[in-house]
Amino acid sequence: MVRQRLMHFILDDIGAGLLDHQIMDKRGIRARTYYRYKEALGKKCAALQSKISEEDRALATYLLENRYSKYLLEIERRMRDNNCSPDFFEVAAELARALYTIKAGDGIRH
Repeated sequence: MVRQRLMHFILDDIGAGLLDHQIMDKRGIRARTYYRYKEALGKKCAALQSKISEEDRALATYLLENRYSKYLLEIERRMRDNNCSPDFFEVAAELARALYTIKAGDGIRH
């Protein structure tokens, strides 16, 4: 039971955008344990992904494209206002690449 709860917390932390070392510090777990749980979560997610229908994939692709577009517009606004750190340029480039991949038809990999 404790393992399942910890895996749930790790999944929530990953979803919140925390880095691996931040999650380990926050949860007080060793690297070996963390990466073992992370691998198990990856396998569970892959198994669930294989069961998703094409319609669900299309919806998820649309939502992801929409979210990335909003993020990119916000970053562009901050860049125009000079209200950003140099890291924003890297993030903007990565988002633009991801958005291009989605729009080019690759969508969400499965």
